[in-house]
Formats: sequence, C-alpha cells, structure tokens
Amino acid sequence: MKISQGTDRLSFIKKTSYALYIGSLLGLLSGAGRVFWFFNVDNYTRLEIQTFALNYFQSSLNQYVLFGLLAGFLFAIAWYFFDKLQGFVVSGLLVFLPVLPFAYFLNKNVFPGRMHPISLVGNGVIALFILGLTFFLFRRRFREVSFLPGFFRRRLAIAVMAFLIVINVLHAFQSEHFKLQSAPASAEKILQLMNFEGQPGFDASDSPEEILNQHFSNSLDKHLRRLPEKIVLRDSAEIIAAAERTVNHDFEFLNVRKKLPENIDWRRNLTGDREWVLAFNRMDWLWELTVAYQLTRDARYARAFDKFMLGWLKQNPVLSWKNESDNVWRLIESSARITDSWIEAFAVFFPSADVSRQVKLGMLASFHDHAQFLAHFRSPRRNHLLQETYGLLAIASAFPEFKMADAWLGIARKRLDFAMRADVYPDGGYNEGSTYYHRFAVRILQQITDFAENYDVTLSDYFYEQLERMFAFLMHTAKPDGVMSAMNDGFHAKNLRILFDEPARLFKRDDFAHFASAGLRGTVPAMASTYFPVSGIAVMRSDWSEQALHAIFDAGPFGSSHGHEDKLSFELSALGKPFVVESGTFTYVINRWRKYFTSSFAHNTIVVDGKSQMRYRLDKQWLNDPPVNLPNVWFSNEQLDYVESVYADGYGNIKEDILSGITHTRRLLFVKPYYWILWDQVQGAGQHRVEQLLHFPFETDVVVENENDVRVSYTGGPQLFIKTLSPAEGRLSVFSGEEAPVQGWVSPKYGVKHPAPVVANMLEGELPVMYLQVFFPSQNTVTLKSKLLSVTSSGNRLDAVEAIALTVETDEWRDTIMLAPHISGTKQFSDQSTDAEILLRRRTVHSDSVLVQVQTLH
Repeated sequence: MKISQGTDRLSFIKKTSYALYIGSLLGLLSGAGRVFWFFNVDNYTRLEIQTFALNYFQSSLNQYVLFGLLAGFLFAIAWYFFDKLQGFVVSGLLVFLPVLPFAYFLNKNVFPGRMHPISLVGNGVIALFILGLTFFLFRRRFREVSFLPGFFRRRLAIAVMAFLIVINVLHAFQSEHFKLQSAPASAEKILQLMNFEGQPGFDASDSPEEILNQHFSNSLDKHLRRLPEKIVLRDSAEIIAAAERTVNHDFEFLNVRKKLPENIDWRRNLTGDREWVLAFNRMDWLWELTVAYQLTRDARYARAFDKFMLGWLKQNPVLSWKNESDNVWRLIESSARITDSWIEAFAVFFPSADVSRQVKLGMLASFHDHAQFLAHFRSPRRNHLLQETYGLLAIASAFPEFKMADAWLGIARKRLDFAMRADVYPDGGYNEGSTYYHRFAVRILQQITDFAENYDVTLSDYFYEQLERMFAFLMHTAKPDGVMSAMNDGFHAKNLRILFDEPARLFKRDDFAHFASAGLRGTVPAMASTYFPVSGIAVMRSDWSEQALHAIFDAGPFGSSHGHEDKLSFELSALGKPFVVESGTFTYVINRWRKYFTSSFAHNTIVVDGKSQMRYRLDKQWLNDPPVNLPNVWFSNEQLDYVESVYADGYGNIKEDILSGITHTRRLLFVKPYYWILWDQVQGAGQHRVEQLLHFPFETDVVVENENDVRVSYTGGPQLFIKTLSPAEGRLSVFSGEEAPVQGWVSPKYGVKHPAPVVANMLEGELPVMYLQVFFPSQNTVTLKSKLLSVTSSGNRLDAVEAIALTVETDEWRDTIMLAPHISGTKQFSDQSTDAEILLRRRTVHSDSVLVQVQTLH
C-alpha cells in the first residue's frame, strides 16, 4: 500500500526517526552484550575497570553506529519503493551514505584494531551526528514525543556519554597496559617497566640506556644455551643458504615462493591463501638469519635483521583489542614469533654494532607489549591456546626483569593446566581429533618443558602426567615406519620417532626409548594393539617391527574445526608400505578442493546418494566434551582384534536437505598376523545409491580382478589383495585425478596434490545393504580363496546384516570365521555350532583347532 503525502509522510518520517533511535539503543545493548560475553565466557583475562570501560565503549559504539545507520538506510529504501519520493531518498542517501564508508574505514583500519584517538574521535563524531539528527527530527516535527522515554532521560544519557568519552580519552593517553604503542620506545620508558634493584652491577646514577646495555650484554648467554643443540640438527650450509634467500627478500611458505619488495607491507597477502601471510608473520625464517650470523658473523645478516625489525616495529604497534582477522596480531602468530625466533634473535644480535639502537629498544618494548597482549587476551581452547600460553611463559621466563613477569608467569601456568584438563582426554588423545594437531600440540608442550628446564620454571605434576599420556597416544597410533597417520586436517607425514628421546628420559619409559630407536634400545611396548575409549581410536598392530601389519580406525567425535567427515574411515599399512590411506588436507582456503578433501568422498567410508557425511553442522557435538567413553565395541587378544562403531548423523551439506534415517555400521576384524575382514551395513528405508570408497597411495597400481576383487601393488614390492564377498551385484569403478566431480586425489603436504587411485564399490537398491571384504597383504602374489557361508539359529537362517560366516583359505591354512555381534543363542554354520558372538577356527595340515571364541561383545 502506498503512503500518501502530507500527514502520512510526516508519520513515516516519525517512523524513520524512531528507527534511528531504536537502532541506537539496540547498538548500545548489543555492544554491552558482546563485551559481557567475551569477558564471562573466559575468552579474555579480566581487565581492570578502566580497560573494561574502554572495551565496552568502543564495542557498543561500533554496534550503535552500524545498527542506527542500517535502520535509517533501510527505511529510506522502503520509502522509495512505497511512495517514489525521490527527494526524501536523495536526502537520506546524502545523510547516510557518506557516513557509511567513513564508519567502514574506521572499523576496518582503526577500530577495534588499535587504541588511537582517531578511533575514539571518529566514532564519537558519527555517534553525535546520529544522535543530533534523531533529536532534531523529533524536536522539529514531534514536540509532544519524549525523545528519551522511560529511564533513558536526556540528561542522564548525556552524562553517561560524557563520562565514557572522558574515561576513554584519558585511557588512550595514559594506559599502563599499552603505553609504548603510540610513540617510539625510549630507554627511560622501558626502564620504568623493569626492576633492576638488587641486580649485580646496577648503578642508579647511570643513564637508562647504560643500565639496559650493561644488563642485557651480561645476561644473554641464558637465551643461547640450547642454540648449539638446534644448529646440529640441520646442515650449516643449508641454514646459510636460507639466510641468503632471506637477505634477498626471497620467501617460501606452504610451497609458494614470493620475492618481496624492499619496503615490506607486513599485512599484505600476496597470495590467495591467508596462511601464507600468517606464516610470514610468525617469523620463523628469522631463526635462520640469526643462526647464520652466529656461525659466520657476517655483518650483512645483522644489517638485514635490523632492516626487517625496524620496518616491522614501525608498522605493527600492539593492538589494544583481540582481533583474529588481523594478519600480524592474530594471537597464535603473536606468540609463535616470540618462541620461534625473537628471543634467540635478540640475544644474538643485541651486541652487534650493525643493529640500531631503535631496534634493540624497540624489541624490548615489543616483548613487553606482546606479553601484555597475550596476558589480556586468549583463545578459548585447543592448539591456539597452547601456543599463546607458550609465548607468554617464554617472555615471562626469559625476561624476569619486567615488573609484570611474575604475573605473566602465573597466568601462563594457570592456562597451561586449564588447557591440559580441557583439551587432553584421559586416554591421552587430543580433542581436535587430528593426529597432525595432536603432534603439533605435543611439540609445543615439549618445547614448554625444555624452556621450563632451561629457565628453572616449575610446572605442575598434572601437566607432566597428561603430557606422558599424549606421547603414549602418539606412539601407539604411529604407523610401523614411525610416521603419523593422517586423520582429519594434517600436513607433512612427520616421523614421530625423533620426538621420543627426550620423553624417554623425562618419563623413564623404556617403551618410548624402543620406539625412538626403532627397536635398537629399550623394551617392546606391552601392547601392540590398543583402543582409546574417549578418543574413539582403535589401533590394530601385529607387532612393533617396521614390517608389521597395522590399521587405525576412526570411531571418534568430529573433533573441532579441523575435523573431516570421516567417521568409520581407516588406514592400512603392511610389509613396510601404506596401502589404504587418507587423502590429506591440501588447503585451508574455502573452495571446491577444501570441500572435497574434508568430505567423505576423500575418505575410506560410505557415501549415500552422492552425499557426504555431515557432522560439521553439529558443532555442539564436535568434541567428546565432557570426556566419556564412547559407545563403540572393542575386543583384543593375541589372535584377533575387533572394533565396531556406527555413524547415524545424516548425509548431505548445509545447502541441501539432510538425508537422515540412514545408519552405517562398520566392523573391522583383524585376524593376526595375516588379514582383515571389513563388514559394512547400511540400514534405512527406501531405494538408495550406496558407494563404499577406498583410497590408495598415488605410487600404487590398482587393478580390478574378476569384476569384484581388487589388487593393489607396488612395483617390485608388496601387494594387497581385496576379496569382495558381498555385494556380488556391486559395480567397481577406479577413479584417479578426476575434477568433474572431484575424485581421486592425495595431498601429502599443504598446497600439493597428486592424482591417486580410488575404488568405488556402488550398489543401487533397497536398504539394508551389506559389504563384506577380506584385505590380505603379501610380499608376493598369493592365491586366496574365500566364500560366504550361511548362518542359522534355531533352524532359521539369519540375515547377512545380523550375522556372517566365511572361509579364508591359502595353500597353508584354512580359517573359518563367524561374526554374530549381539546375537544370543546357538548359531550353526558349516559343520560348526557355537553360542559365541565371534568364532575363529583354523585348520592346517598339522592341526584343526578353535583359536578364539568370544562369548559376548560389550
């Protein structure tokens, strides 16, 4: 309905004015709510009242501006469509549109990134403009309407606003927390932050610069104690070559190489991947420049260091507010550059005459600012919190001269115990669900223990107990060659053995020593196969040799934002080679490749009707939190291992209807030390297209034999034969390097992908359906025979989704296996009768015996 002119027009102006006013109130309330949320969900360390007031004022003012402008702009558009009064539209646009870019500029480039008078004044001007415009419209047109209804009376509001402005202007210029950010650091200001009373050689009559120079020139050795040990781990020529590339501004991160200009913009992303600029600002490349100077004393390295640091310090004053979208001051990068390079770089370059006074003082000031930033703000949990805590602990330990050092150290210790309790499961698993990030967290924790030992810092007994459990988890989930598995997000299949010498000493664990030395020292771990009941990870291992048969099965929670849609996926290794593999991660950039590598299509599991698992949408169920034993089934003895788990959270994605009511049950049986039996059941109602996917290394040859069987082989090496017993009517297809749709890729490290074979076993029909396969590895081609047997109970044939029996036969032996999980009563198959739920019988030319009878699975 059109709005007439005259009184109705005034009525609409009245509505618009009310919209601006309500938008303002909503902005103030939402800003207050935002601050309350951040402080009370413990994302932030609590600040004193002045800093709290500043954060409240800036946040609520920001929301106030956006809500108010949005309301006015939308009403102007509505007026245009309803009454075609171009005059009002033009005036509305003239009022609001010039302010929107200004507000955007301030909020993008100044607020909330830096505490700066421009931010306060700019936002204040916008706020006063909107208040003034709203007040003007009300007072001019509607004198009978109270501008500030209820308890929001005009004088009260003006008094509150004035109070907040005064407090925050004073805070901007007098903040004790970030006082070094708005002006070049001076020796006098730095000295005010430190306490040298009682220090050897301290003379209060010396100038501040003399005090600092004398003290730090005599106290640098403690920062270099571990440097020789680090240097021997790498070739000196390689380090110097890397330093030369750094001098020439030639940088490579994530397999992308860039030549940077002389004047570096530290925030600019020169690639399509934000991870590149984040890696650049972690500044671990500065370590190689530092070591090259330590080895050669070449002044070019010192001058290059001076230039890099001078530019960085000038462009990047500390933020006054946590801003995880900032490419320099994201919290984890703020910590990583401290722990990866800054402390040792400071110690090595401080005595150099080729490093300027501004850089030496600037780094001291920035150490203080980094510590304050990391003390005030933190990530809620997980590996980010660990790294941030490490950075805070490192500064507090390395620079006890700062007056705040004891407080920083106390915060770091408290956070460390919190992280170990919140993020490390009682079975030693890490709640992100990624083996890569488990290793990443362990490396941080190992560095923390090394750092604490070097600086005589005491950590809690609980910290060490949890760390020992984490190392045990890594050891058991490692593949036979010592390389970690690739569950969920992860890059670079790291050799885990190199991590275990120190924990073998620290925890006095002979099994850690055995793993670290590949069996040359220590004692064999007590268990070959194991299950982690809270993490939901099952490991099947024939022995601890590098030729062992090994499987790892993921029946755990989604984990976190690093999770993949991979529940019930597994990896197999045998005879020194990987066979069934996870595809990797490839990238964090949100595109079709990220979608593929995180979906079920890149994992060894089931997809239904062309749809992936969809646990990502269930973000409240990502973690096993609080940690409890999961409802999986695990059994293990000397002859066999058995694991069973279920996926029932639907298939699809956030842009389409979720396919619910379908359950995938997977059972994996390891008959030691020869082969595995994989039994899949997909249950539900109706006609569906089900595909079982198996991924293999890109170095292998994959051949389909007899229409239903698969042989995976390495040239001149071992092979894996996959005998398919069901479904007989399934269609096997092999894909490699497909892009429409994406299928058949493996990513061994970030930014790198290779075409790799994938076997899809597709079945279309009425649910339920079943897959049953034998996975048999061997050094040479072996003739394997296998057939499916019927199972009966009380004279009635059991459906194949309830119970199965089969034979597996080679030239040397013949096994008969029955699986009837959770089926009670007597079962008959072949010439055997049993009331067990699992039975394994082996016949050879010398014997015929029942090896295992598992009466009840729990």
